Amino acid sequence: MLITYIKINVLPEKRIEFEQTVFALRNEFRKTKGCLSYNIYKDTEHDTAYFLMGEWQKRDAMENHFQTSSLNVLLGAINNLCEPPLVKIRIASLLDNNHRRLL
Repeated sequence: MLITYIKINVLPEKRIEFEQTVFALRNEFRKTKGCLSYNIYKDTEHDTAYFLMGEWQKRDAMENHFQTSSLNVLLGAINNLCEPPLVKIRIASLLDNNHRRLL
C-alpha cells in the first residue's frame, strides 16, 4: 500500500473556491482503479490548512493517478488558490497479519 499526503494552506479569500473544487475532485479520485481511499481533512486549529491523503493499492495505481486530468485540475487549483504545498509520499508494506512498516 502507498500513501500520499499533501498539506495545503489555502489563501483565506480563496477557501470556499478551494473547498468546492477539492470536494468535487475527491469523488473522482476515489473512482480511480487501485485507490483504497482518498480523504480531505481540515485542520481544526488553522482555518486555511487542509490535508489530502490518498491510499493506493500499488505503485502503478498511484502513478496512473498522477497522470489523470483530475489531478491536473487539483494542481491548478493549488497553484492558484494556495500557498506552495508540502507533499510527502510514504510507502507502507504488509509484513505479516496486521503489522505494517513504513519504508
